[in-house]
Amino acid sequence: MTTVESTAGNLRRWLWVIFAVIVIAVPAYFLLAAFLPRWWAQTIGDQVQQSFLTGTMLGGGIGFVFTALPLLATRVAVRKNASLVGRAFWAVVALLLAVPNLLTLIVVLGSGSGAHAGQRIMDVLAPAFRGATLVGVILAAVLLLAIQALSTTRTVSRRLRERKAAAPSG
Repeated sequence: MTTVESTAGNLRRWLWVIFAVIVIAVPAYFLLAAFLPRWWAQTIGDQVQQSFLTGTMLGGGIGFVFTALPLLATRVAVRKNASLVGRAFWAVVALLLAVPNLLTLIVVLGSGSGAHAGQRIMDVLAPAFRGATLVGVILAAVLLLAIQALSTTRTVSRRLRERKAAAPSG
């Protein structure tokens, strides 16, 4: 087999794979876009049961935890000494940990019928959940940003002290 035939065979195989992915992904997207927001809203509504306090506590907790954990996983993923496989693993972990917040975001910002149904379900069964989730997300992001800033400041200070101590005194 020549190199041209081999390349053509590989290209043909990749085109079939891409075609198959599209044939599966497009209908799956439309099915999930209709199903997931309704399901998530109903799941949260079943837990909150029309209680403002429960909606606030659950929303704040989910917003905080499922923002802090993905950000921490992302921090591990971007370390300089991490291998490509390690980075990919932690990126996938971060994405999976963010799913509850992403589902809430789809309900809040989505424009499809599933998202609108999810909004109505949450309006009735999960009052205060969406707003409290936003507050939890903001608190987690600010807290982790502050921790990162303090850590960076300490590292820079330590390095400056080390350089100053290592420099010959004159």
